[in-house]
Amino acid sequence: MSEILKVDSLATGYGDLRVVWDVSFSVEQGEVLALLGRNGAGKSTILRAIMGLNAVHKGSIEYDGDDLGSLPAYERVSRGLGFVQEGKRLIGDMTVDENLRLGANVKRWNRRQLAPRMEWAYDMFPVLRDRRSSLAAMLSGGQQQMLGIAQALMPEPRLLLVDEPSAGLAPAIVGDVLDTLARLQETGMSIVLVEQSVDFALSLASHVVVVDLGHLVFSSRADAPGVRAAVRDAYLGRSEVEAQ
Repeated sequence: MSEILKVDSLATGYGDLRVVWDVSFSVEQGEVLALLGRNGAGKSTILRAIMGLNAVHKGSIEYDGDDLGSLPAYERVSRGLGFVQEGKRLIGDMTVDENLRLGANVKRWNRRQLAPRMEWAYDMFPVLRDRRSSLAAMLSGGQQQMLGIAQALMPEPRLLLVDEPSAGLAPAIVGDVLDTLARLQETGMSIVLVEQSVDFALSLASHVVVVDLGHLVFSSRADAPGVRAAVRDAYLGRSEVEAQ
C-alpha cells in the first residue's frame, strides 16, 4: 500500500495558542487510523490542521506525496480530502438535497455531472432519499450524522477525516454509523477517525495512535497483542508506549 497522509512533527493551535506540540503519524491508502485521547488532548485540532483550518506552527503535513503547506481548505477538498466535523455542521434551514449539493460545490459540476453523484449518495444513504426535501434541522441526530458524512463524500475524497461520529447518538444508531464507515473502508477509502469510544474505534481501525496534552504517547497496530490495555494506560497517562 502507498502512503496517502504523512504528519511529521506537527505543532499547531489557535492563533498564538499552541495546543499540539509534537505529533507524527502516517496513513496508508485504504487504512483506517484511529486518533484517540482524552478530551482536550488535541485530536480535533490535528484534524483541523490537516484540513488547513488551523495554521501549522512547526512540522509538515503531506498528502499523496505533496506538502500541503498553507494551501486553503477548499483547495484541500478539491485535491481529495473530506472532513466530517464534530457536531454535525450542517445548514439547518437548507434541505437534505441542498446540503448535498453544497458539499459538491467545490467541484463546480453542472447539473448533468452532479446527478450521478447525488444518486450515489442516496444509494449509499437510503434513509436520506426519503427525507431529501426535509430541512436538515428537522432530521434526527442519526440522520444528521449520515447527512454530514454524505455531504463530505460528495466531492469524491480519497481521505476522509471524521471527528467524533458517535457523539450524542443512541447505541443502535452508532452501529449504523460504524457500518457506514466500514463500507467506505471496503471501497479503499482512507479514514482518520477521532472517537471517544475505544471499542468503536478499534473495531474499525487497522492502526491506532493516542495523543495526550498535544503529544503522541502511543502508536500501534490495532490488532497488536495487549493493545486495549496499552490504550487504556495511555489514556490514564501512565506511560509513553510504542508497540509494533
